[in-house]
Amino acid sequence: MRGNMTREDKNTAIRFLGLLKAYRRGIVLLMVAILFSVGLSLLSPMLSRELMDKGLLRGNFAAIVRISVMLFLLRQVSSLLSLWIERRRLRIAYDFRFRMEGLAVEHLLGMRTEFFNQISQSELLSQIDVDVNYICSILNTNTLSVFASVFTVIGGIAAALSIHWGMVILILLVLPVKYLIIHFHSRAQKKKLHVFLEKNMAYARWFGELVGGMVDIRIYGLENKKMEEFGSTDGEKIAAHRDMDTVSQYRQLADGTLDAVLNLLVFVIGGIFVSRGELTVGSLYAFISYSSYILGPLSSILNLRLVLANILPSAARFFEFLDRKEESVEGEGELPCGLCGAYDIEYQNVCFRYGAAKNGEDVIRGLCLRIPGGEKVALIGKNGCGKSTVVQLLLRLYDCGSGDIRLLGTQISSFKIKEYRRLFSVVSQQIYLFNDTIRNNIRMCGDFDDGAIRKVLDEVGLGGLVKERGLDFVVGINGSCLSGGQKQKIALARALLHNRPIFIFDEATSNTDIDFEVRFRQMLRERLADKTVILVTHNAELLREADRVVWMEDGRVFCEGAYGELLEQSAAFAALIDQYGNGREAEKEG
Repeated sequence: MRGNMTREDKNTAIRFLGLLKAYRRGIVLLMVAILFSVGLSLLSPMLSRELMDKGLLRGNFAAIVRISVMLFLLRQVSSLLSLWIERRRLRIAYDFRFRMEGLAVEHLLGMRTEFFNQISQSELLSQIDVDVNYICSILNTNTLSVFASVFTVIGGIAAALSIHWGMVILILLVLPVKYLIIHFHSRAQKKKLHVFLEKNMAYARWFGELVGGMVDIRIYGLENKKMEEFGSTDGEKIAAHRDMDTVSQYRQLADGTLDAVLNLLVFVIGGIFVSRGELTVGSLYAFISYSSYILGPLSSILNLRLVLANILPSAARFFEFLDRKEESVEGEGELPCGLCGAYDIEYQNVCFRYGAAKNGEDVIRGLCLRIPGGEKVALIGKNGCGKSTVVQLLLRLYDCGSGDIRLLGTQISSFKIKEYRRLFSVVSQQIYLFNDTIRNNIRMCGDFDDGAIRKVLDEVGLGGLVKERGLDFVVGINGSCLSGGQKQKIALARALLHNRPIFIFDEATSNTDIDFEVRFRQMLRERLADKTVILVTHNAELLREADRVVWMEDGRVFCEGAYGELLEQSAAFAALIDQYGNGREAEKEG
């Protein structure tokens, strides 16, 4: 096995064993208990030989009773010890699984945003679940039996030699054949597993798209097409799994046939020795038992190749996942406190593109923009011009490709990311509400009493909802029990409650009614008067509330100024406002 392992497999195996170091003491204790259990099991054939030769064949009732009681006690002690071993194993196995899943979740919480744009939720969940299952199989009963098998084989050979060394040679001659069978099937199993992992991932990716696009599937009548895709995608996954099972079945057939041939030879040759008086019937019975102690466990030892063939590919993929870059969380810069909204922001020749493709185009192209602390700035422009990306870069959801973003003259990347993000209250286009109560979705683990929560809910116009359903009302998965407007208002209430120095509103009123817009504009003038506010909007009424409007084109500032000035000086700007304004009015009327 060693000679056929690649350098990558060896590195994966070394790293994998490193994960088990924390359980070294518990595993060693298990090994000691297993060794003791094997010793007890080796006594059973000896006692059975004595029972047959000195009790049953001689009609010695006292010997029958005495040896039978000894066998009973031996088996009871073995059973109790096996129970302790299994309970201990389960404790280690479940703790190890919890640790592996914890590593995955902890890493997910720190991963860069672009990773989540490259993989669907179902695909990611399937990948982690499959890999963790295979990795944790190292601590299942079958795998640990490999270690017990080593002791069993050694003890079985020693005991069998004490009965008849010649028949032991017959058993040892079978070993190379068994090795070749396991070697061949382990290589085939490894190839089939790689194919299965790929097909399973493809199915998970397809299933994620199915669930995510369910509305469009129904509107455009794509049900039949999706069923055809299911037949193809799931069929390939099932076929790959069937191929894996087929390899195992062929291996079991070959292994079983070899064992049957060996048993036949042992019975025939052993019968000859019994007829010659060189062996007793009890000794032959004991030898057959010990031969199973050698061949059965030996198969488990050689099957370690198959175990590793299943574990190593998943472990390699899991480590590849853990090695993906995380956000840069550390920094030496100190954030000043007590400035309210007076945090000057400056984009200095910033460029950025999504993804790692070298031939991709920049979404942000040499952006230069300064936002003085306490100013209200509105970003406007056509879809794809980079408005939301400007906000995401400021929040450090992505890193600039080149150029700098500075806060109070210091690069934002120099601040500790958690402290830095505490400067922002955000209401984005894509609002996510957790499957939790209204209270918890607003306070977000913050230390706020119910009075403060009810106050902000009244401000955003959700006082009636709270009176009707209460703060303990569970909003459902992503707010499925609420309307789009109610979700947006809860997100706004969350931002107001946390009341951070910089507010970002990315189309924050897109799902709300005109009455709420009036309320929101009043908040901008009064409640958020001393805050730095960045608005991404095409709403003319909100643009009037901004101190400055920045019109973006092709990832850079096209022009900027007060709303009234731009409206008077640029016919193109007026046309843009008219275009989005008419669309907005039509939406409101609808």
